[in-house]
Amino acid sequence: MIAYNTTFIMRPSEEDTFLTYLRTEYIPMLSEGEDLLNLSLKRIQPHEADADSISLALSFDAVDEECLMQILLSNGSKAATHLTERFGESVVGFSTLMHHLPL
Repeated sequence: MIAYNTTFIMRPSEEDTFLTYLRTEYIPMLSEGEDLLNLSLKRIQPHEADADSISLALSFDAVDEECLMQILLSNGSKAATHLTERFGESVVGFSTLMHHLPL
C-alpha cells in the first residue's frame, strides 16, 4: 500500500473558494475511474509563525506504485494542470509519497 499526500498552501482569503473547488472539481477529476483508497482532506494546524497562511492536506492510498503512477499520469496530471490554470500562484502545493509500515 502506498500513501500519497498533497499539501496546499494559500492565503486565508482563498480557503472557502479553494475548498469548494477541491470538493466540486479537483477531487472528482482526480478520482474519476481510478482506485483511490482512503481519500481524506484535512486542515493542517498552523504554527504561530505561519498564521498568515492556510494549509490543507489531501491524501489517499493506492494499492501499489504502479497503480499510483497510473493515477498520477492520467487524472493527476489533468487535475494539477486545471488547478494551476484556476488559481495560478495564489495556491501552491507539494506532494509526498509514503510507504505504510507495520506498527
